[in-house]
Amino acid sequence: MTARDYSTISPSAQSLLAMRAQTSLPYARRAAEIVFGVDTLEAELARLRAKEDSQARLFHFTERYRSLDTLLDESGATRIVELGSGLSCRGLALAERKPVTYVDTDLPAMAATKRQLVDALAVAPLAGELRIRDLDALNVEAFRAIVDDLPPGPFAIVNEGLLMYLDGDEKQRLAATIREILIRRGGVWITADIYLRTPRDPRTQDERLRRFLEAHRVDENKFESLAAAETYFDTCGFAITRRLARSDDAIRESWVVSPR
Repeated sequence: MTARDYSTISPSAQSLLAMRAQTSLPYARRAAEIVFGVDTLEAELARLRAKEDSQARLFHFTERYRSLDTLLDESGATRIVELGSGLSCRGLALAERKPVTYVDTDLPAMAATKRQLVDALAVAPLAGELRIRDLDALNVEAFRAIVDDLPPGPFAIVNEGLLMYLDGDEKQRLAATIREILIRRGGVWITADIYLRTPRDPRTQDERLRRFLEAHRVDENKFESLAAAETYFDTCGFAITRRLARSDDAIRESWVVSPR
């Protein structure tokens, strides 16, 4: 079987960074200007704002980001591994304020870009430590090694924008690895990726986005229902300990789960 090229997912991180440049999320605007350049960023923002669904998408992804912040803060974790962190600056912002050890992980090319970005942002001093590591989240040995290198302390694995790129078998493999790590280390898994299949928003007219979603089978990889998501975690040996959802959002929730 031909190995899957997960690097084709990475361009979505740049699009998301551009979108978040319109928000007050930590470092989002500065990071986007560094990655795109000011003129290119303004052109991309103009393209995004011209879409009928631009405000809805901006609100959705901002709320998703903040939901992880909320659950992570509630967890009390000070040793954190984020899977597929892309160009998010959550780890940098947290390490600036708190004595955490935060590990941003992503595929090698994206991790290299992230290192350059963090260097360019030049945030100092940090109250904690930010590490940036290459990781395919399905590489069990590499995943274990990153966790084993952490100092003692309350632990969490977090992700947003990952599970919808994995098929059923890949989700099962990832869950098995995370469960084994959490049983050995202790801690929780916090995911913002409880996405439900719904009809495509008719306002979504971005042809580039449509092609990307189809190429990566994003809609098919979402959970059929909340019951299906519950079954996935139960079958994989997890208990759902916390749910966070907007009352008016029928397509996504964030969950905290722990191994049974």
